[in-house]
Amino acid sequence: MEMPEDGVWWLNYSQYEDLRLYEVGIQRCAPSYSFGPIIRDRYILHYVFEGEGVLRIDDKEFKVKSNSFFLLPPDVLVQYQADEKKPWQYAWIHFHGFKSTEIVRSIDKKRTSLCTDRREQPIKGCCYKFNYV
Repeated sequence: MEMPEDGVWWLNYSQYEDLRLYEVGIQRCAPSYSFGPIIRDRYILHYVFEGEGVLRIDDKEFKVKSNSFFLLPPDVLVQYQADEKKPWQYAWIHFHGFKSTEIVRSIDKKRTSLCTDRREQPIKGCCYKFNYV
């Protein structure tokens, strides 16, 4: 599958209070590219198309591979890093709003984690159980 070029698009949906979309983007990361540690005030959902990397939430570390997604909760210390040999390419979307937590919880009713592969199987060791929501 041919992937689009890297890019970031900012959205202006400030008139919607229930769910606000702030930013979407896609990036093919350089080997060992790292972002964070950082605390954000909104959710960020990532989908990993190719490659692999490591996700750190608070003091927990998770390996994430291609065809997986992970959700970064707001107000929590996070960091993520592309693998040195197989760096990832991912897309992301930032969102928040009055109903964002309710929406996340409704998505998560059938699993204990929003860190899963496309076949909806939790990634081994990547179950932070929404203690943050």
